[in-house]
Amino acid sequence: MTKLAQYAPSALPMHLKYQLLAAVRIEWPRAFTKPNRTWDYTLKATHPQYFTISEKDVLISFAEVNQRVLQHVNQSYQVYGLSAVYTYPAYRREGFARQIVQATTDFIRASDADIAMLFCLSHLTELYRSAGWNLMPSVNIYYGDPNRPTVKEGSQVMMQFVSDKGRQHQTSFAHQPVYVGRYTW
Repeated sequence: MTKLAQYAPSALPMHLKYQLLAAVRIEWPRAFTKPNRTWDYTLKATHPQYFTISEKDVLISFAEVNQRVLQHVNQSYQVYGLSAVYTYPAYRREGFARQIVQATTDFIRASDADIAMLFCLSHLTELYRSAGWNLMPSVNIYYGDPNRPTVKEGSQVMMQFVSDKGRQHQTSFAHQPVYVGRYTW
């Protein structure tokens, strides 16, 4: 029987943590180049929460939710970022990713988030749309050095405007560049 669970980094069981780290290193190798080859990806300043689906001691699917404060057009927003959604290949097309995305989305909606954001490949937009995420094709995301930021390219931006404040300022995100910090999620 599969188990859906949520963990803070310090509570993530070691057997799941090792499987999660292995998958992340394989799927997103650019994050683990020198000098970060042995980086413990689960320990970050973005207050991550890890969502897992496992059976016995085998990790099937996972995702993480990060949070940070974002300054945009003279406003401060609590932003939650959905990241690292992954299902091991042997378990794909069985609905596990949909379960993880729904669990993380429900968590974000129940949080103190003003807005939520994710980046995905085009063929995955329907998965996120089914959980209430909106494709934001006109949003320009910047990250890196604040004096010379890099444009986030190669992925779709999807967002949710969670709080009243977030909904009231939704158009500013569509029409003004968004700097998310030194790193994306």
